[in-house]
Amino acid sequence: SYLCRETLRRCVTDKYNQTYATQYASFDELAEDFDPTDKTRRDEVNSLINNIRICDPAVGSGHFIVSALNELIAIKWELKVLKTIDGKRFKYRVDVEDDELVVTDADGELRYNPNDSESQLVQKTLFEEKRTIIENCLFGVDINPNSAEICQLRLWIELLKNAYYIKGNDGKRHLQTLPNIDINIKCGNSLVMKYPLDAPIDHVLRGANVTIGDYKNHVAHYKNSPSKENKHIVEHDIWMIKSKLNEGYDKDTDKYKKWVKVCSDILLLDNSLFPPEEAESKRLSDLRKQEEKLRVSLEEASTRYAHLGAFEWRYEFPETLNEKGEFIGFDCIIGNPPYGVSIKDGYRKTVEEKYEHMPDYEIYYYFIALGQELLKDNGYLAYIIPNTWLFNVNAKEYRKDIFNNWSIVELLDCTNFQIFEAATVRNSVITLQKSANQQNNIGYRNTRNLSDETEGKKSSGKDYFTELTRRKRLVVDKSELIDKFSQNWGLALYLTKQEKGIVSKINSLPRRLNEFFDVSQGYIPYRLKDLEKNFGKEEAKIIKEEQRWHSDTKLNDSYELEIKGENITKYKCTPSNVYVKYGKHVGTYVDMKYFSSPRLLVREIINPLMACYAEDTYINDPGIIDVIKNEDNNVYSFKTLWGILNSRLATFFLLRFAPKASKGTFPKVLITDINNFPLPEIDDENNKYFSEIETCYDRIFAKDREPDSDKMFVKENEWQIDYWVFKLYGITSEEDIDLVYPDFYKLKPADFDIE
Repeated sequence: SYLCRETLRRCVTDKYNQTYATQYASFDELAEDFDPTDKTRRDEVNSLINNIRICDPAVGSGHFIVSALNELIAIKWELKVLKTIDGKRFKYRVDVEDDELVVTDADGELRYNPNDSESQLVQKTLFEEKRTIIENCLFGVDINPNSAEICQLRLWIELLKNAYYIKGNDGKRHLQTLPNIDINIKCGNSLVMKYPLDAPIDHVLRGANVTIGDYKNHVAHYKNSPSKENKHIVEHDIWMIKSKLNEGYDKDTDKYKKWVKVCSDILLLDNSLFPPEEAESKRLSDLRKQEEKLRVSLEEASTRYAHLGAFEWRYEFPETLNEKGEFIGFDCIIGNPPYGVSIKDGYRKTVEEKYEHMPDYEIYYYFIALGQELLKDNGYLAYIIPNTWLFNVNAKEYRKDIFNNWSIVELLDCTNFQIFEAATVRNSVITLQKSANQQNNIGYRNTRNLSDETEGKKSSGKDYFTELTRRKRLVVDKSELIDKFSQNWGLALYLTKQEKGIVSKINSLPRRLNEFFDVSQGYIPYRLKDLEKNFGKEEAKIIKEEQRWHSDTKLNDSYELEIKGENITKYKCTPSNVYVKYGKHVGTYVDMKYFSSPRLLVREIINPLMACYAEDTYINDPGIIDVIKNEDNNVYSFKTLWGILNSRLATFFLLRFAPKASKGTFPKVLITDINNFPLPEIDDENNKYFSEIETCYDRIFAKDREPDSDKMFVKENEWQIDYWVFKLYGITSEEDIDLVYPDFYKLKPADFDIE
């Protein structure tokens, strides 16, 4: 796994630099310089690796945990600190291939032979290495008990791969007894904690009659003994602690302290020696109402945590505590957190009490926030998550704010291919570091010409990802992401330097389309949640099923023709033969002016962008964006805007700038893309270009000519419009123009004179 390989090597390098005050920039540099003949240093580094704590908070079947296990052994071999159980250097080669540990010598892969002493030594060594790492380094949590059990089983299987035979008291050969390793893989709700990680731990443990030292000792004994007795001791301790955690109220919350204060005030007034005055009686009544409200809220919160399967990280994983019981955290958080999971009702309320609101309540954002809490300072988080966070309009502020808490070490955009064959969601791979010293440079690898939609290519997602990771590592400045590509970070990882320059130049223009035009998307007649507000659930369902307001004929004057995106070209609008009864009864009502005023109809699906001028009344769905003039616009005409939006440059810009225009089989423009489309400044020179564009428009749409009737004539005028649009936007170099419109000047009309 690339995720584990790269992240763990970064972590080991950082640990080494911190321990020995060195400044190795990469693991390769460290490995090349490391002196394996220094036995003391060799043993110290071996111990350093054994004390790295790695966690997958949504462990699933344990893929990343198993991958981390094998990578740590490979790291030891690469540093030449891996040693046999008799203390000698391990002389065989160790690699990880397809997440499997492979040991080879000059003759090929080694196979276990219990009758061969050297083979027995290798098998014992790998068994003990795996056991040490599983017990000390690897931690996982999953809300699904079946997943947790599968992960435990996978770790058992990894040990079994290197299980070895020993001679028993009966003189017969027996397989070595396997240790208790399931203690580091737990079932629980990672995102829900009743007690903050920095809350005092003493009173909880005292209430359970368990000291931190006792608990940690029991855990160590559990791991090192095959007997069931020690396992029962630890299970009893955990049960006692959980019982203490689940009972009563959380006394460290402000709500609990307020409730105690209100109760105290009630007692003072109740125990007064004198009859209460009217004002005091009213205050007492108010306090009792307040007390009841607070008590109900506290009781609801207490039972809610238990119901949601709250996971108390400090008590479940004592390895993350120091001797004082303070949470010190993990070195690495690695995984593929869930997404598309609904967070609602009590779950949403509980999670939002702890974390701030996340875009669209998407669960993987909360797992990133959890990683921030669980990590040590300078620790690493490496996740495979959906690509949507890179361009989601609602995540724009989140993308900006992420730099407040993290340094982005590397960002891989896998939008153009599927990492997981069975999944429909496209992914990104992020590596973040919890660091106070923010890095300005973000590592990435360019995704150009890497797509599973390329004609003739049949490679798997794994092959594409491998190709991506082998590409040269580039860097992008965080200011470029924030200032120039705030709408879509993925474009910064895809575009060439030349493309970025053109996009940046266009976007730097001072004016925006919504300064001169009002913009709206079409209506949605049968959106259920809107209908339910007006008609109730049952009636709304019937209305939607009947498509009640649509008809093949114009039943009365309240019915208007409907038009969809597929019904327009840049030359004409051809309404469908369907009528709709339009009014405020529809699901999402849009002001009639957007359907009856002179306007441009912009098709939502682009490549190319297409805008058509219309004056007749048509009702359109969201597949069309409607653009009408605002009252103060005496400058920009529909003719000019038609020329700009239908130009090659407009399509080039939006496909490389708009969040959804660069993604998927059907790229789209959003209403915000049209609202914020850059327009040239209004001055004498540009007015000349406006006039030239309008002249071309008038020639194309002359009354005595249909645009489809003389295609060459239309094509020549469209070429001229593109020429004047290039002028308007200051795109003048032939290299840039040819990138937007290949062989542009070779296609120049014979009778047109270049300025």
